[in-house]
Amino acid sequence: MLSPLSLSVAVMLQAGETPNLEAAIVKDLGNALERDIPELVRLVAPGRRGAGGNDRLEPVLAEAVLHAPSFTLRGGTRLSAAFGRGACRAFAHTTRRPAAS
Repeated sequence: MLSPLSLSVAVMLQAGETPNLEAAIVKDLGNALERDIPELVRLVAPGRRGAGGNDRLEPVLAEAVLHAPSFTLRGGTRLSAAFGRGACRAFAHTTRRPAAS
C-alpha cells in the first residue's frame, strides 16, 4: 500500500508539483506502520519466544519496542501540520472576493 503512494508522490515531484499534503500522508502512514510492526510481531509470535524458541527474536523485539516511539520524531512535516496549512490555503482560495472594478 505504501509503495504506490510513495511512487505517486515521486511522480508529482518529477512533474514539478509540490505534493506537501500527499507526502505528509504517506509519511504518517509509514510511521504508523513502523510503530505497529513490533507490536504485531509480539502478538503473532508469543509461542516462539522464551524456552525453546528463537533466542534471537527476544532481544531484537525488545530493541524494536524500545525505539518504536522515536519513529514519529523524525524530521519532516507531520500530517496534522500539512493538513492545517492545506486547509487554510484552500479556505483562503474559496473565500477570496473578486477585485472591485
